[in-house]
Amino acid sequence: MLGLFWEHPPALDPEVVGRAMQWIRDRIRDLEDKKRALLQEREALHVDLAFALERNRGGNGDNNVGN
Repeated sequence: MLGLFWEHPPALDPEVVGRAMQWIRDRIRDLEDKKRALLQEREALHVDLAFALERNRGGNGDNNVGN
């Protein structure tokens, strides 16, 4: 019986398939937007860290750390 099912799967409603595909596209777009926002946040944190390190070093441009 199961073999018959696999040989002849039931017809899919094109409307249901279309809605599912749209949901998947929307979800992918949302995830890409979130990824883009997280990458921007990471870059901003890197910049903040660089400024903080420069401030703690005295901001005199001396690159001889520990000397």
